[in-house]
Amino acid sequence: MQVIPKPYYGDCLYQVPCNAYWGAWILDRSIESNGLKLGIALYNCSPEGVANDACGPTGGWHYQERVLGFWLPLFLEELGAEYDLEKFHSSDEQLMMEDL
Repeated sequence: MQVIPKPYYGDCLYQVPCNAYWGAWILDRSIESNGLKLGIALYNCSPEGVANDACGPTGGWHYQERVLGFWLPLFLEELGAEYDLEKFHSSDEQLMMEDL
């Protein structure tokens, strides 16, 4: 988690616990409002950037695929769950874009 410090936060975001807390809070709200995949893409890039595929070669949709590609199998293994990862990574960006 990383949040770029802004003057109105004071020194809080320069401290790891505070920065991690706010980064997790922002990510949680983004996923809660937009669903898992779109929420992660929006956490990394602006709604305009995601909608216009203007998040760069590693941002937005690419970012959410890397994040989920790494973390999802670890969580599922820990939980003992079985899930079709191919189905999860199927391309449904267009459907999600309609909500932006």
